[in-house]
Formats: sequence, structure tokens, C-alpha cells
Amino acid sequence: MSLCVKKYNGYKAKIRPSGHDISDKFQKDNQGAIPPNLLEIANTESNSAYLRSCKAAEIRPHSAHFPQGFAEFFIKFLTDEGDMILNPFAGSNTSGFVAQTLQRRWIYFEINEDYVIGSRYRFT
Repeated sequence: MSLCVKKYNGYKAKIRPSGHDISDKFQKDNQGAIPPNLLEIANTESNSAYLRSCKAAEIRPHSAHFPQGFAEFFIKFLTDEGDMILNPFAGSNTSGFVAQTLQRRWIYFEINEDYVIGSRYRFT
């Protein structure tokens, strides 16, 4: 990448002939590295508002909800404010909650009705 920047007097963020949009985020100097492939994010949530609300409403919470930091990492890394996030297997909708918090729009699908009902509590 640094050779490309030197040879062409800077790298220009623009839409490529393929239609792929190379944004200015691509120009960030990561010292030759992409983000690490190991995310150290604790998954120790046991008393969140979501879990407390599900319990109070006698709704079975999703058994494998992931930490908000996990969704936040990928949403920030791969999208810009105003982008649309699609989660076809949304579970408790952690990704929708984080997307909304980060000013992204979101669409969510979930086949389990209990999880859909319980996901409301992420937003209350």
C-alpha cells in the first residue's frame, strides 16, 4: 500500500470500475496491518437491562447473546453512519441495538418469536 501511495502521489478514495466504493477509511495508516483477528471482549453479561426485563416479563432470553463490543467492532469497521445493517439471524438483536446507537439503520429477522418479543427490551 505504501508503494502505491508513493508511486501515485497519494491514494485516491473513490468508486472503482467494479462499483466498489473505496472510502477514505481505506487510507488510515495501520502501520501495514489490518485489525487483529482476535477480539478480546468479555462475554460476562448476567444482569443487563435486557436480561432483567426478559425475566420480569417471563420471556425466555436468547441463550447465546453476544457482547455489544463484538457488534460494535464490526459495525464501526465495516460501515459508516447512515448505512444499513442486515442481520438475518438476529436473536436478541444486539446488532440492531448497537447499530442504532452508532447512527446506523438496521433490518432484523428472527424465526423464534420469544427472541423477537424479548429483543424489544434492548430498546427500553
